[in-house]
Order: sequence, then structure tokens, then C-alpha cells
Amino acid sequence: MLENGDNIIEGDDNLLSYATEYYKNLFGPAPVNSFPADHDLWHSWEKVNEADNSLLTHPFSEDEIKHALFQMEKK
Repeated sequence: MLENGDNIIEGDDNLLSYATEYYKNLFGPAPVNSFPADHDLWHSWEKVNEADNSLLTHPFSEDEIKHALFQMEKK
């Protein structure tokens, strides 16, 4: 169960949906800030190749997330 102001969110599916939307809004790009980029703006050697792009966009593993969290500074 999670309280959000006057709203109560219950159930695994509802909690997962709420958390997903919350973090998408928190970390996702704002629609008003996005702009189209001209693909001819960069030379081919300046662009990310398919192999690098695949590596950069693969899903995070649980171990990678755990490692990143444990490296955060504690306050």
C-alpha cells in the first residue's frame, strides 16, 4: 500500500504502474524540451555504431543496479 496525498494505491499491479509512471516522469525527457536532430549534422565517425548502441541500450541486470546503488555516497 502507498499513500499519495489523499489517494491510496494498493495491489502489486497498481503499485508497479504508479512507480513506473512516477520514474518515467521524473527521469524521462519533457516533451516540450525535445527537438529533432539533423542526421547529417555529424560525420559517420562521430556517431555511435550498432555494436556500441546495442551495448548502451541493453537492459540493466540486477547485479549492475545493485553495484550502482552500493557505490552511491551515504548521507
